[in-house]
Amino acid sequence: MLPWLIAALAVLGAAYFALQAEAARTETESLRLQLDLRELELRDARNRREAERLLLNQQIEVGGARPPASGGKN
Repeated sequence: MLPWLIAALAVLGAAYFALQAEAARTETESLRLQLDLRELELRDARNRREAERLLLNQQIEVGGARPPASGGKN
């Protein structure tokens, strides 16, 4: 009877560690996807900033807008 008990405990231990490993893999994938999302958000913000800069420069070139005052009163 003791060998069966030892075998059953070994199977339960292996199953427990397999579940822990799967949970770690799932968490790693989730963190990787979050990082990918943050990188896309950062790239989007940089693209928007560059688009605004280009638009402002174009407006300045055609005289449609003036650059914002750099601090202080006009």
